[in-house]
Amino acid sequence: MILEKLGCCEDRQPFCVYVAGAGGKTSWIRYLAAGERKKGKRILILTSTHMYAPEAFGSVRGEEDCREAASVRLWEEEIGRRLRTEGIVIAGKRCGEGKIGWVGETVYERVKPWADVVLIEADGSRHLPVKVPGKKEPVIFPDADLIFVTEGMNAVGKPLREVCHRLESAKRILGCGEEDLVTADMVRRMYREGYEPALRAAHPGVPVLPVWVYQEEAANPWEWERDRSGAVTGILWKHD
Repeated sequence: MILEKLGCCEDRQPFCVYVAGAGGKTSWIRYLAAGERKKGKRILILTSTHMYAPEAFGSVRGEEDCREAASVRLWEEEIGRRLRTEGIVIAGKRCGEGKIGWVGETVYERVKPWADVVLIEADGSRHLPVKVPGKKEPVIFPDADLIFVTEGMNAVGKPLREVCHRLESAKRILGCGEEDLVTADMVRRMYREGYEPALRAAHPGVPVLPVWVYQEEAANPWEWERDRSGAVTGILWKHD
């Protein structure tokens, strides 16, 4: 679907997609996973930080130290079984409050080859719709083939302090106060001057695309954003 239309993931296995940003990351991952699964792909969903596991798919969660050999075998067996029988699985270490964390490098390297597409949530935003990244954010590994950055357009019209994670960084980029009402241009600038330069410097050659998330129903849930030359510069995604 979206990955196919972008002209990627057809000649690589697995194809590793990282999703950073703020509002809509987990929903976007769920949407991508469902689309790829319809094409018969085997999908592995992980987080490099922490995430709430989408309830739409089966999950493998553990509390054991993922570096221990016995634990690694258990993770391998269960993730492999799920990928073979269900075709899609979310895996992570329990970390409380319904969240899961990183499975560990050993488990990841063992199970990654069994998937066709790996989707990794790589950022946190404390449930806020927009964000500017910190110095160590997002957590993206060298195997990235594609990076999406979600920003929630439901922040528009609200005071910046109510909707933004990393508020002080956003104020510096935007040159505004915390009580200023967010505009669509401000959301875009937080990506263009916050995420985009940092990600392109850290991951040269890896495509980076913003996903502008609108919380509304639509007959066509997504469309390309293009520049004047027709090149794809982002995705407009509408979901309820």
